[in-house]
Amino acid sequence: MRFRRCQVVLDIASVVIFAAALSAPLVGMWAGLGQLQAQEEKRRLAPLPIVTPDPRSWAAAPSAFTAYFYDHFGFRKTLVHVDALVKIKVLGESTSPDVVVGEQGWLYYSAAHSLDSYRGVASFGPGELHQWTTALGRMRDWLASRNIRFYVILPPDKHTIYPEYLPASVKRGAAATRLETLITALRQTNIDVIDIRDNLLRAKSTGLLYHRTDTHWNGNGGYVAYEAIVSELSRAFPRMHPPYPRSDFKPWARRVTGDLNSMLGLTRGYEEEIMVLVPRKDAALQHADGKLVITERNDPQLPRMVMMRDSFANFLITLLSQHFSRAVFIWDNNFDPALMERERPDLVLFELVERRLVEGVPPLAPG
Repeated sequence: MRFRRCQVVLDIASVVIFAAALSAPLVGMWAGLGQLQAQEEKRRLAPLPIVTPDPRSWAAAPSAFTAYFYDHFGFRKTLVHVDALVKIKVLGESTSPDVVVGEQGWLYYSAAHSLDSYRGVASFGPGELHQWTTALGRMRDWLASRNIRFYVILPPDKHTIYPEYLPASVKRGAAATRLETLITALRQTNIDVIDIRDNLLRAKSTGLLYHRTDTHWNGNGGYVAYEAIVSELSRAFPRMHPPYPRSDFKPWARRVTGDLNSMLGLTRGYEEEIMVLVPRKDAALQHADGKLVITERNDPQLPRMVMMRDSFANFLITLLSQHFSRAVFIWDNNFDPALMERERPDLVLFELVERRLVEGVPPLAPG
């Protein structure tokens, strides 16, 4: 009799647990619990479908609602996180085709064939290298005709500086990478390149320069690049102050989820310290205007600068801005003659991270 009662209790408990498991996603969706946000997914989430009297909306509704449910059901964040945890920490597998899991917790970005260049299987195709040198040469010539200096800065990808943590399956190819090939070609066409690879490699022994779970360098890597850039620029612009010592900047850190961890679905409990350097005193005034960041210092003797850049320059803005009376940082690598005419800078910096060379599309340049 007691055994039958225990069996009934177990059966009821099983039914309750099963029903709760089935209803949890719907209840969570209704209550907004455990849902991933668009910024975490790095994409626009499927919207709730709208059904109208138009028969086509009825036909599209089932698949549209399915997409909406997949993106918004309750506790999705928890399930994605657990799935990623098991695959990465237990099986050593990546949950994203765009991320390679390396050694000792290091993650590497592999989308857009960025690792193929490292492996020597994504060299410039016929005519591609000429397109790049032509585009950057046109920028230089247009600026030179207006007495404006032009410099190219190509920050290396993380695997270029820290290849030792790549998995054994990713082997360095014998062929030159796109970065190596382009720097050589630019110098042969008399385009000024500020190559910071050796500076970063030498500085590895002094501290971590790139984030383990993010594609970008950290404040330390940004400072090494800053030193190299300002040291080079001050030769042509002697009124510029040499690079300020590291002690003139204070670290400002916070823990956030690295972009590579986000792509894998590892969020809670897997944040990494993101550190930037900010001036201890007399920081340049700074404000944003759309995709522009503008900084100013009250010293007309200093040169004016425009920097065409991508996200890798985020760590450089507060550092470089100390050396210019006015600096405009534009998140765009396409040449904007109107901006140059309006700003009339003394020099222009063109910054582009290594992996974007593999996309094979040179920036727009003046005709």
